[in-house]
Amino acid sequence: AVLKKINAICRAYLWFGSYADNRPGAVAWEKLCCTKSEGGLGFRNLVLWNQAPIGKQAWAISKKEDNLWVKWVHAMYVKDRNWVQYTAPITASWAVKIVCKVKNMFNGKLQSHDWLTANKYAIKGMYQNLSEVQTKAHWAKQVWNRHSVPRHRFTMWLASQDRLKTRARLVKVGIGNDSQCTVCCCSEETITHMYFGCAYSASCKAMVFQWLGLSGHGGDLHRTLNWLRRQGTSRFRRQVIYAAYAGLIYHLWRARNYAVWDAMVPTVLQTVKRVKMDTKGRIQQLIGKKVKASDVEWFSGL
Repeated sequence: AVLKKINAICRAYLWFGSYADNRPGAVAWEKLCCTKSEGGLGFRNLVLWNQAPIGKQAWAISKKEDNLWVKWVHAMYVKDRNWVQYTAPITASWAVKIVCKVKNMFNGKLQSHDWLTANKYAIKGMYQNLSEVQTKAHWAKQVWNRHSVPRHRFTMWLASQDRLKTRARLVKVGIGNDSQCTVCCCSEETITHMYFGCAYSASCKAMVFQWLGLSGHGGDLHRTLNWLRRQGTSRFRRQVIYAAYAGLIYHLWRARNYAVWDAMVPTVLQTVKRVKMDTKGRIQQLIGKKVKASDVEWFSGL
């Protein structure tokens, strides 16, 4: 119950900035506990992280480690019985019952009890073994580009998983009854429409790509991202391109919010200008001495 409460506080703070909010977040907590390469945020699953050290006690009992508590457990409970198959009696102490419960759970999850006889036990290694392996997110490297503005990265992370609260998504969950795009008023507001089926977003994209010296690419968010991987003649230039693309995703979502809440849509030029300013400001802060002179000259000319 304590661990679940801590998880709930962390979840509420991430999505709503408070410690007590029962509304669901945009992404499930289990997904957030996946690594960034798997599409999560790399948070700890506190339940598993708490169980992993308890598992070390089960391993210590199996290996008959030279410490007083292990000797006491063997003398009082295990005696000459097989620890792998051992089940704590009703009269056993709370600690012994918990260790046995975790031991049996690990055996089931890992479908083996070899970990009990291994020469070493690493808490971090056991946590990783217990965590369910997820498929790699092909967009993770581009989303978490260090040269992108942090808030741009977060918005792009949500957009890449179709977790932004578009009007089409809100209508599906019973919030409102109008799913029309508030920017162009021509189609249903979905992620695919916003990036880049909408004439407004397509125009912004074309201008940003022209600024970066890229030939236009007519595709949605993911197709464009795949295409961008092959652009740029150096690592630095690709990082600048990814940063600008993340800024574009962010400012298009911001323009959409202006349309919804203020009934005002920024012009294409205004949105593109904000993308340029954010990108150049961020890169100028991070540009290092190891960047080639030709790349510095290219960036200075943007």
